[in-house]
Amino acid sequence: AVVSTQSTGQMNEKGEFSLEAPPILPKNIDNWIVIFVRRDERKIRDFVQTMVELGKRLRVKIGAPAILPIPNDRTESYIEMIDKYLTEDVQMVVTVVPSERDDRYSAIKQLCYQRHPVAQQVIRTATLSQPSTLKAKCVSLACQMINKLGGALWTVNIPLRNAMVVGIDAYHDPSSRGFNSAIALVASLDRAYSQFYS
Repeated sequence: AVVSTQSTGQMNEKGEFSLEAPPILPKNIDNWIVIFVRRDERKIRDFVQTMVELGKRLRVKIGAPAILPIPNDRTESYIEMIDKYLTEDVQMVVTVVPSERDDRYSAIKQLCYQRHPVAQQVIRTATLSQPSTLKAKCVSLACQMINKLGGALWTVNIPLRNAMVVGIDAYHDPSSRGFNSAIALVASLDRAYSQFYS
């Protein structure tokens, strides 16, 4: 059987997503926060302006976020700012970091996925540093953010109807003698196979 797809865009040779059409299932980004080191404020304002303008091309509303500078790039500074400004209304937390550090990345992810469940995006400052590539980078970021909020950029036309696709996996901790195992389940929720329960 031939399986066809519908897509919002495609990847170029640099791995950047180029926009060809609005998302199959759009999601507005109405309420989001951006946390960054104060010295990068000009870059952040350019990023935010580009994202808001890009929403029109994507046919989604990307509202102006709360812009929250911190004095330094200490992990605690990011965590304190997220704790202070994260409310139930916030859809997305964007943290812009000057360098890759596993401890900071893990702490931010743990906070946003376990203690305060919210969609989260970490961006390196260097990604936003070149004005000539900022728009292309923002397309990729916007598409990632829309997906994280439950939108869909593409679908696969599967001829099978009235079916649910289910995936199940188990993990057994090899260092444990007890019952330290986990099971993960994911299941499709719609006919386009673009919405999932996990």
